[in-house]
Amino acid sequence: MFLKEENLPNKNRHRSDLLADKYAPFNNAKLDIWKEVLLFAFGNVFVISLISAIVGTILFSMNEVDKAGAKALITYAVLFAILVIVVGLDFKKILPKFKNWIPYVVGLAVGASILLFDQTYMRLVNLFYSTGTGGNETAIRQVIARYPAASIIIFGIIGPICEELTYRVGMFNLVKRWNRIAAYIVTGVIFGLIHMDFGGNIATEFIILPTYIAPGLLLSFAYDLYDLPCSLTAHITNNLFVIISQVILINS
Repeated sequence: MFLKEENLPNKNRHRSDLLADKYAPFNNAKLDIWKEVLLFAFGNVFVISLISAIVGTILFSMNEVDKAGAKALITYAVLFAILVIVVGLDFKKILPKFKNWIPYVVGLAVGASILLFDQTYMRLVNLFYSTGTGGNETAIRQVIARYPAASIIIFGIIGPICEELTYRVGMFNLVKRWNRIAAYIVTGVIFGLIHMDFGGNIATEFIILPTYIAPGLLLSFAYDLYDLPCSLTAHITNNLFVIISQVILINS
């Protein structure tokens, strides 16, 4: 009996299975669509502001700087708990992604790229226009100066985790179901806008907007490439470098 091709194991299927096994650690963990909607719904700036306002009301007797630090800590702690509950048992899909070393290396490179872009862009802008600092950054610096250790935890670790669950696992995955390019654009723009302070100098805020949108795009690229460990590493790398640098500068 001759072995005809149709009698052999399906070569295409075999190859695709091998590729799937090879790249499975890097494919985005798929959550139910309702969970992706809830992650974005709970993690967006409006809900954060609502939680912050409630916490601020409770802490009405504190002075403004102490209140800002306490609000940030409690707000992100509450948000983190909510997002973890939403993800729930799907963490079983996500946690295995953290076992491979490649996403961490790529994440460090992406984080360094974000820092490099930010510094380069601001140096070029400051040649023509003195921007100072954005309102969002100014408020964060005040908290860092008063609570350096807590700021490293809040803004350096907990904040990036919440934002990655919201804007990558939630929003990016949600929009990517429709179109990948749209996912990059929508997530990048919204990620940039939520970091703006619309109550401050609007001209300055729009000039520095690219320093928020570009990281949003790069973090989405990291997530799309090597999933949550990669984008989370990049985000934490960027934030920790900025915050620790600020702490050193304040205490020098």
